[in-house]
Amino acid sequence: MILKGPETASILIYTLGKKIDDIIKEEQNAGDTLGTIIMDAVTTSMLGIAGEHMSKIMKDSNILQKGYAATCKYSPGQYKWTIEEQKEIFNMVDGSKIGVHLNNSFLMIPFKSVSGVYGFGPVDKINKTRVACDLCPRENCIGRR
Repeated sequence: MILKGPETASILIYTLGKKIDDIIKEEQNAGDTLGTIIMDAVTTSMLGIAGEHMSKIMKDSNILQKGYAATCKYSPGQYKWTIEEQKEIFNMVDGSKIGVHLNNSFLMIPFKSVSGVYGFGPVDKINKTRVACDLCPRENCIGRR
């Protein structure tokens, strides 16, 4: 498992905000399929860039001890972590402070939002998995990296 070995963890939630969801919905409601696809692709890319920045901040602020390393980010809905357990992250971190909440299916609203956890600990104890996708047996998953 990804979080086997860390001595500490950091939990995160970040979002592009409600306005992005509104813009995508406007394109969709206007019947602009190409515009909807382009906006979804661009904002998904933006979310990835935001994630890389968050990763750097989290790792830089948590790997202060010599010889420590970080796991990859692990999120509800990824390998063996059910989406229903998303509520546990929201019990620990108040997503409403940045305008993020869960719907009845435990999906985050706004849609372009991410939650997850990084584990931190001694280099020799940290799982070296690059991304959670490396562990998942679903080889044809559309989200696989």
